[in-house]
Order: sequence, then structure tokens, then C-alpha cells
Amino acid sequence: MRSLAILVAVTMPLWPWAGSAKIDPFVGRWRLIEQRSNVSSGVVAAIETNTFETIGQGIRITRQRGSTPPFSVDLNLDGKPHAAASGGLVARMTGADSLSAERTNSNMITITFFRHGKVVGTMKREVSKDGRTLTATAEGTSVEGDKFRNVYFFERE
Repeated sequence: MRSLAILVAVTMPLWPWAGSAKIDPFVGRWRLIEQRSNVSSGVVAAIETNTFETIGQGIRITRQRGSTPPFSVDLNLDGKPHAAASGGLVARMTGADSLSAERTNSNMITITFFRHGKVVGTMKREVSKDGRTLTATAEGTSVEGDKFRNVYFFERE
């Protein structure tokens, strides 16, 4: 029994889920739950997945909708303005030319979209405390001047 305890103590730091390194709750693949999502502008894709991966001090989100080519956006989570990805959903809807992203807390990322320096939208992505679901809430004003609020629910795959 003592040998087993020594073996565990020596090898535990090598185990990927052990130790003090905290795993980002966003990292992984998320499947859209169409029935729970609610949009006031646009449509909810029947088949969509979002994959999150860490990159440097930020995060990369890759969206796959049906058979269309995947789209990726890299977010620098420093709270400073950066050029907006033209293919991002909220950036397209609002005509945003820049965005800032920050980690509001360990389970939430807030993205603010700007057009000519003026706030035109936000996207809040939050992972549930149990890590099983992700809620993405987009709010803002479209290029046409219409207000929108879209809420997307995802489950971890």
C-alpha cells in the first residue's frame, strides 16, 4: 500500500487533469441547441458548432455552420480595441470596424463592438458553473438602425 501511495505522489504531476494548472472553461467544442436559442434578428442555424482554443493571451473561436467553410476569429482578451473580423456575425450586423474583448470573470468573455469609435453592440459568452453549457447573448443596433437581442445556447460535446 505504501508503494502505491509513493507511485501516486511521484506520477500525479504528470497526469493532465491533476496539479494546479487551471483549464479554461471555454476550451472545447460546443454544439448549438437550436430549440433553446432565441433571435430577434437573423436566423438560428440548425447545425452549428463553435470550437474554442487558447492562443497566447487570447482565445480563438471557430464557427462551423452546416456545410459552409468554418470561420475563425482571434480575440485578444486585453480590453483594448482591435480590428473587427469582417466575417463575425455581430460585426456584420452592426457594421463594426473594431472590437475590444476581455474576460469579465473566469467563465465570461465580454466583447464590445465599435463603429467609428461608437459602441454599436456587445456579445457576452458565459460558461455555466458546471461547464456543460455556454450562453452567448448578442445585443446592439444593426446597420439599418434596428435593435436586436439574440441568445444562443450551446452544449459541450
